[in-house]
Amino acid sequence: MKKLFFNKKYNHKKSEIWKGILQKAKSDGDYSLIDIQELRRPIFYTYKKLMTTAAAIVLFLGFSFYAYRLLVDNSANFLSDKELSLIYADTSSASRMVLSNGDTIFLDHVILNESFIDSRNGKINLAVDHDSIGILDDGVNVVESGRGKQINVVLPDGTKVWLNAFSKIEFPSRFGQASRDVKVDGEVYFEVSKDIHKPFIAKFGAEEVTVLGTHFNIRKYTNENKDVVTLLEGAISVSNKGDKLNPKLLKPAEQLSLFSDGDESYVKTLHNPLGVIAWKNGEFYFNNANVDEIVKELERWYPVNISIQNEKKSKKISGRIKRTDSMKSVVDMLRFFDIELLIVKQL
Repeated sequence: MKKLFFNKKYNHKKSEIWKGILQKAKSDGDYSLIDIQELRRPIFYTYKKLMTTAAAIVLFLGFSFYAYRLLVDNSANFLSDKELSLIYADTSSASRMVLSNGDTIFLDHVILNESFIDSRNGKINLAVDHDSIGILDDGVNVVESGRGKQINVVLPDGTKVWLNAFSKIEFPSRFGQASRDVKVDGEVYFEVSKDIHKPFIAKFGAEEVTVLGTHFNIRKYTNENKDVVTLLEGAISVSNKGDKLNPKLLKPAEQLSLFSDGDESYVKTLHNPLGVIAWKNGEFYFNNANVDEIVKELERWYPVNISIQNEKKSKKISGRIKRTDSMKSVVDMLRFFDIELLIVKQL
């Protein structure tokens, strides 16, 4: 009998027997067992509910402990204010020049070559006689800047180019007879040497800027949702490679924004167009920028990974700070706007 009661495979049989007993009692006019049934069911279900609740509590406590440990472990890696005061522009990253013959020159470690490279000042001058350089073949060359680095390149035609951090320009050793074509990624500022017979064309993504001689800035980072062209002097034409019949013409101080997720674009006039190229002069300049934009800019300069502690990503922030300052100075500026960053050292 004990085995019958406790063996799980007989549970269904027990239920059927009990139902039979209740039906027989009811047919005999005895309803006293109903109270036993009502008492029996709540005890069973209460026990089951208690067991379910207990299991949920155990799971919750286990997850809470895991989350707490994860937070504690990660918080140990967050940089303190003292550590942030020692974080400056990344000096360990590499800038390089890839020549058309496949050779690579690491610009941060190259021995000074007075003919065309001054690695101490991040300058490359290619507007010299090729025979005196002796290493450039006909073909496409590439110059890339690393994190926390800026490079100044003088192209073969005398055009001056500045590359912001994590930027790239592709150009030929000798420009063709019809045009002067280059391709850029990241952020690049141009002071184009004038040549009314040979237009200068800067290509970025599906767009291209055509000029004869002027000053302009292109910003096209792959982790941002829009490309921006800003004109400082002269005039430029911006067109899509697939639709050159409808170019957008910009006047000085005008800025064109092209959104990468569609065909939407707009032009606005800037009150302070020089703020766009403040990076070239060694400054962070934020004008009504959101927190995500600022974080991406900082991660391209400092050797850190950044997350935002509080949910204020929609805030618009304006400010100016030197790029030679420590990470702590930038954090203090953002704290003024009630923005707190969580920062870890990048491996």
